Amino acid sequence: MAMVRKLGNSLGLCIPVQFVKSLNLKANDSVKIIEMDGGLLIKPERKKSFSEVITPCINTKGWKFDREEANERR
Repeated sequence: MAMVRKLGNSLGLCIPVQFVKSLNLKANDSVKIIEMDGGLLIKPERKKSFSEVITPCINTKGWKFDREEANERR
């Protein structure tokens, strides 16, 4: 069970430790809150790494990036 508490001009919810551990949450992590079926669904919002974002863009265009080639002096 969790308690809704006043937090500044908003309300806050303390997440029980078993959920924090199982979802690997840390202070200042972002979560997505979705209203559904008369309740709330809270999901961790994981940030994608640079390679996860850029790789699909490069692969769909057929581009190849070679760091050594890009740094060669001509």
